Amino acid sequence: MRNEYSQEIIDKVIDNYVNKHMGRLASGREFGLSDRAVKKILKDAGIRLRTHREAVILRNKKSKKYDNNSNYFSTESPNMAYIMGFIAADGTIRKRENSIKITVSRRDRELLEKIKEEVGIEVEVKDYTTSQGYDCSTLVWTDQKHKEDLAKYSIVPEKTFVLRPPTKLKREYWIDYIRGYFDGDGSINNIKNSNGRGKGSIRWQLCSATKELLDWIVDFFNEEYGIPKVNVQTRIRDHEKPLYIIQYSSRASRMIYKVLYSESSLYLARKKEIFDNLMTLIEPM
Repeated sequence: MRNEYSQEIIDKVIDNYVNKHMGRLASGREFGLSDRAVKKILKDAGIRLRTHREAVILRNKKSKKYDNNSNYFSTESPNMAYIMGFIAADGTIRKRENSIKITVSRRDRELLEKIKEEVGIEVEVKDYTTSQGYDCSTLVWTDQKHKEDLAKYSIVPEKTFVLRPPTKLKREYWIDYIRGYFDGDGSINNIKNSNGRGKGSIRWQLCSATKELLDWIVDFFNEEYGIPKVNVQTRIRDHEKPLYIIQYSSRASRMIYKVLYSESSLYLARKKEIFDNLMTLIEPM
């Protein structure tokens, strides 16, 4: 077997396996070599073959191509709370992997770039178009510590129906979490008057599959900022679990606007711009 291949091929296969940490099949792929042929070349060269466990460990290390700030979600801050809120509303935590994914409309790509920079994620934001023709941007990264830390705040795989209020988060950061959740699963609208007159009214709305989270937000708004309480509405669609919604009137929406944003805070620029315009367009009642 040793004489079947040139020394150049043998040296390249060995370099791939030993120095570039490729698997056996990958080490000989460019030369059309089978796993068995590569194994023979390595044995003839006196190179110890990796055990299955060693191969798995090496493959896992290689799959994490970038270094993240693994302790980011261990230290509470306004931006950390905002990003958690956004992930809680619009992110995905893999069950069998340590990956975290956030996807937004392409027009909101800038937010993903800001999150990437803030967290210290060394992957690129990727753009794609869905089969339905929607232009999207996505940020996917892998970090076991991030996954573990997020779980402490009820942000877990398949979180939709088990998400709970982040009561372990310091109260001073609750408003940042809510802003993040609003940017992921909320809306701000101009509700036209039924008689067609005037410029309408502002409605701030938030939805969730867990009523407890919305109850927490309503109570916090009232206790912390004196914003009048609203009822949590229930929407039930055929053969589906209920969806819970809170809606605030123009006056309350203006109160929310004043506490939701600060100059240094992270926020979804497009949604804030809509809010800004409505605050200017519609006179206070």
